[in-house]
Amino acid sequence: MTARTTRPGRRRAVTVLAALTAAGFVLFALVRVLGLERGFPLVPLLAYAPLVLFAAPVALLGAALLRRWWSAAAIALAGVLLATAILPRAFAGGPVAVEGPPLRLLTLNVHFGHADPDAAGPVEVVSVHPMSPRRPSTVAAWRDGLRGLPEAAIDHVLVDERVAVVELEILDVAGTTHRALLTGLILPGGPA
Repeated sequence: MTARTTRPGRRRAVTVLAALTAAGFVLFALVRVLGLERGFPLVPLLAYAPLVLFAAPVALLGAALLRRWWSAAAIALAGVLLATAILPRAFAGGPVAVEGPPLRLLTLNVHFGHADPDAAGPVEVVSVHPMSPRRPSTVAAWRDGLRGLPEAAIDHVLVDERVAVVELEILDVAGTTHRALLTGLILPGGPA
């Protein structure tokens, strides 16, 4: 084969690779923006959204340098969608003035029961689940562990904009590679 006969095949392969990359970015962005992350593997995968957002300009530059304009446009669109979902949290406004009852909340991954949650000190709210949905074989145990608990974000403290966060302490806990988050919150609803 001469260089002339292999070139169209090589161009086609680059185009397909760029299109698949763009499709991956767009699919990821749509799942994140439309809130379609349900179950394994989408829930743990969406934790990487900030990294995907960071990678989007690199992929965009690569597609543009290769002159794959449709792929570049799709990656740019995915980057904008991800940015609208992620950046507002990174650049949130100042403190919220809230009058209401205080709440101290601790979140801790006890790593299969190897960590001692008492090491983090006294807490007012405790919610436990025995297994994380890290692989398909653990999803059923995770769902069973969450049954009967209120909806929660494990290893995170996510609050509505009406809740004031007045304290955040990150604690090392023996027996786990995870750290505990101890937060002081003021709930909406008038004086305590």
